[in-house]
Amino acid sequence: MQHTSIKAIIRENHCKIMDFNFQSIPDKAVLDVLEKINPKKSPGWDPAIPPIFLKKVAPVIASSLRTSFNCCIDESCWSNKWKMGEWTPVFKKGDKHAKENFRPITVLPVVGKAFEHLLCKQITTYCDHTLYSRMTANRKP
Repeated sequence: MQHTSIKAIIRENHCKIMDFNFQSIPDKAVLDVLEKINPKKSPGWDPAIPPIFLKKVAPVIASSLRTSFNCCIDESCWSNKWKMGEWTPVFKKGDKHAKENFRPITVLPVVGKAFEHLLCKQITTYCDHTLYSRMTANRKP
C-alpha cells in the first residue's frame, strides 16, 4: 500500500521507478542516524528523551527503534506523537508588539525526525534530480 504523498509524486512523473515502496530499515542505518544527532538540539515537547540521551544509548536502542520504524513502514502509519510539535514564535525584525514580525518555529521529537530522515533517504534515492532539487527537508544537496 502506497502513501498518498508517494502516489502524488508518481502522478507528476518525477520518479524513475513507478512502483516505489519503502523498504525495511536495517539496524546500521538507525544506529548511524542516532549517532549523528546533535546533542545540543531541543528535545521537542518530550523533555524525557533529550537528544544527548538518544545519542549515548544509540547502540542499545537502535534495534528496538528499527523494529518500531519497520512496523510503521509495514502498516503505512506514522505515530501521532512523532507528528506533535512545540510551536514557538521567533522575532524577525521591527516592532516586537506586532504579531506579523514573528515567524513560527515547530520543534518536533527527535525520534520522529530520525525516522523522517531515514524515509527521506529512500525517497531521494528513487526520485530524479528535478524533484530532488525541490525537496527541502532532511537532505544535503
